[in-house]
Amino acid sequence: MCGHQEDLNAPVGKTDTFFTQSSCDRCGGTLEKGRTMSWFTQDCLCPDCHGKERELRAKLRAAGQDDAKLEGCGYLPLVE
Repeated sequence: MCGHQEDLNAPVGKTDTFFTQSSCDRCGGTLEKGRTMSWFTQDCLCPDCHGKERELRAKLRAAGQDDAKLEGCGYLPLVE
């Protein structure tokens, strides 16, 4: 043994703040009325931004794009 012991409970990369943060990653608004994770990114969204994202998904489907293929893509897609 090398005498070095790893802390297996230590956070790796960015610490998850989804349940502890107080403001929306998109608009900076409060999360007092609720929170949800973005369909496209790892952003924590307020209800207003979640509604806008649902509208975007509906527009993508109406334009013939498969929004399911964009889940977790890491960006907000443009609707053509």
